Amino acid sequence: MPINPFCHNPHEREFVAREIKKGWTVVRSGWPDFLLMRDDAAGKQYMAVEVKQDHESDHPRPEQTIVLQALRELGMECWVWSGKDKTLRDP
Repeated sequence: MPINPFCHNPHEREFVAREIKKGWTVVRSGWPDFLLMRDDAAGKQYMAVEVKQDHESDHPRPEQTIVLQALRELGMECWVWSGKDKTLRDP
């Protein structure tokens, strides 16, 4: 599912057009609100979290879902934090 990213300058537009022609899906928006990192006795751990407020939709936007799925495929934990319920849940 190609996403048309917003490009700030001609160099970005040129780069994006080139990569789309090569078959890449280019994603500029939809990144999680937070990337959590820790390094302890269990090793390095990473977690991506999208925060949803009370007035927002309870589900990630389509572009957020694409990014969270890609991060999960890379082995990262991904969650949605509900401001209403104060809980972490699957996206």
